[in-house]
Amino acid sequence: MLDRRALDRIRVVLVGAWLVLAAGSVLGLALEHLLGRDFVLGLVPFLDPDQEASLGTWVAALLHASCALAAAGNALVSRRRRDGWHRNWWLLCAVFAYISLDEVATIHDRFSVPLRTVAGLSGPLHYAWLLPFTAAGLVFLVVQARFLLTLGRTGRDLALCGAAFVLGAAGLETVSGSVASAGGRRTLAYDVLTTVEELVEFASVMAALVVLLSHLLRVLGRDPEPDPAARGT
Repeated sequence: MLDRRALDRIRVVLVGAWLVLAAGSVLGLALEHLLGRDFVLGLVPFLDPDQEASLGTWVAALLHASCALAAAGNALVSRRRRDGWHRNWWLLCAVFAYISLDEVATIHDRFSVPLRTVAGLSGPLHYAWLLPFTAAGLVFLVVQARFLLTLGRTGRDLALCGAAFVLGAAGLETVSGSVASAGGRRTLAYDVLTTVEELVEFASVMAALVVLLSHLLRVLGRDPEPDPAARGT
């Protein structure tokens, strides 16, 4: 049952998980770049958050799936309360569910080579998937803007989490793209950049999960009558 005590425990688990991921990433960097061991029975790639089939990939997929479930819970409560915003919650749920799938299937990476080849992109846009996905993100923000505003503190906190995620996923990706474009993949600089990028993303999604669960906890304890300030579109 979701209550304040359970939410506090979830916070502790998430902070602990982030620290484990950070420590594992640093250990992997040290083994590969300081000791020259780039495998160690598969431990180094397993600890590299930028690698497929790694601990980081599993955690990221799990976190986004958890956010999708939390958003779905809010959607169900929103529909029950008839506040008019359940479709926006379902859209948020769908986005988190897609990103969870993308973490495992790496769908976004499939766009980079074709776009880079056709448009002749390099440098910061070496990872050309940034273009269509950033555009999609802007459309999503426009569509959800009014919804986020009606959520008050929850909307503000979700926007901050989203901004932090974009900083990691897009902002730092342009920097690592420049390094990769210059032939610097698998260097210490590149691996540090991608590690920081992934850790920022982990932190932002963990924070978003807490925000979503906190909101769900609040609305579950409120009167189910529609909120006059939240009218459907």
